[in-house]
Amino acid sequence: MHSRDFEFGSSSRRDPFVKLEFPKFDGGNPRLWCDCCEMYFAVYLMHASLKTRFVALNFEDAPAVWLQAIERRRRKTDWQHFWELVFAKFDKDQYQLHLRQMDSLKQTGSMAKCQRRSEELAHGILFYNSALDDTYIVTIYWED
Repeated sequence: MHSRDFEFGSSSRRDPFVKLEFPKFDGGNPRLWCDCCEMYFAVYLMHASLKTRFVALNFEDAPAVWLQAIERRRRKTDWQHFWELVFAKFDKDQYQLHLRQMDSLKQTGSMAKCQRRSEELAHGILFYNSALDDTYIVTIYWED
């Protein structure tokens, strides 16, 4: 069945629906990945019993090996428990990692590329510690 074959509500009209790629997980930024999964599930009205199976198909590299080991012990079918395991494994040091990367950020390419990277890191830092303000973030980056 193609996504364009779904009918929504009581309408018999078929709405064009763009096929979206399911987010792959390589171990980086697990919170963003989880949010993207949730959006995907909502868009495609995915039944709760399919979520963990669908997600497992989209793990890559080291996280795929980790997942295989987890599933050998016991298959995880509850989505909330599944992402709690993912966060416990891949999210535990993200705040410190972002701080260290921001602290060691040096311009090696274009200014635009460096600025994009600093903004990405700043958003990551603020995600884990919303009490920090923009002044602090700018101070970290522009200290020499």
